[in-house]
Amino acid sequence: MLSRAFQAYAAALTAMAAIGLAAHGAQAADMPFGSAAPPLVQQPVDLGTGWYLRGDIGFVNERAIALNADLSASSRRRSLYDLTFGFGYKFNNWLRADVTYDWRNASRVNTTGTAPCVDALGATVACSVMANTSLKQHVVLANGYIDLGNWSGIAPYVGAGVGVSTLRLGGVNAYTLPGGGAPPAIFDYAHVLTKRYYNVAYALMAGVAYDISPNAKVDLGYRYLNVGSYGALSPTTGKVTKKELDSHEVRLGVRYMIDGNGL
Repeated sequence: MLSRAFQAYAAALTAMAAIGLAAHGAQAADMPFGSAAPPLVQQPVDLGTGWYLRGDIGFVNERAIALNADLSASSRRRSLYDLTFGFGYKFNNWLRADVTYDWRNASRVNTTGTAPCVDALGATVACSVMANTSLKQHVVLANGYIDLGNWSGIAPYVGAGVGVSTLRLGGVNAYTLPGGGAPPAIFDYAHVLTKRYYNVAYALMAGVAYDISPNAKVDLGYRYLNVGSYGALSPTTGKVTKKELDSHEVRLGVRYMIDGNGL
């Protein structure tokens, strides 16, 4: 009984295998000779076609630094240069945005003027002062722009940015009494406040860009940059006065579209 059941089961399996081989042979006969199944192709992921790089040099006219709050001196603004590096994304023909880092050359500012000081008798007199101030600053901004069309390769724009700034200021004063000599060491006349400041910074921009290739532009613009405030010290009273640091800049730069599809 068991032998007959086994024989029937084996016959059924043989029939199913024969049917499968016949079907496979029919499919192979329908395919061209030597053909094979098409290979699987992995499609690249499109991360966007609007990415660009930028670099600028700025010619800067900056508010004069006054770490000595008592110093009466010329308030002329000072000139220096600024380098900017960044990357951005163009959303369409009207809107784009980028993130930039600004580096400015570390500078020392020498200023002469007058300031009140106390003589050996305790009287307040006007001393001559020579102040030597150092400044290092770094700025990171997130910027947005509106492009106002393109006329024969010329594209005007306006923009604004907000970010953070780091200011590191310090300095040394040299006081001289009206009759000569240094004032008594009742107050710390030699040094002014040395400190690092972290501020909110903001910028306003306007300019024009010109096509120099299908995927690059040269950019000429103006920027107003405010990097926040710092503390100026009065050696006589010990009080700190907040002063603001800002600049007006003429900037020349290049923007380069990474994928070459044009800016």
